[in-house]
Amino acid sequence: MKEIKALFTHVYYDTAASPYLYRPEIFSVATRLTSPERILMGTDFPLIRPQRYLKQIRDSLGDNQKVREICRENALNLFKACGII
Repeated sequence: MKEIKALFTHVYYDTAASPYLYRPEIFSVATRLTSPERILMGTDFPLIRPQRYLKQIRDSLGDNQKVREICRENALNLFKACGII
């Protein structure tokens, strides 16, 4: 629905709690439903270690570029756009 997509143009999604909420395929599904640039690495550390998220993301995507974007580059680009860095 175009109107829903328009409402969510400035929404970002993080990976926090994803191991508790979703199967690993969530990342391949999410990158098809929204722009992969809108997904940010987030953890529930110390409850869940970052390595668990990384494994889930890699198992789902297998694409090193998308993994790098989610785990690093998307946040850097957002911070730059906001003038934080």
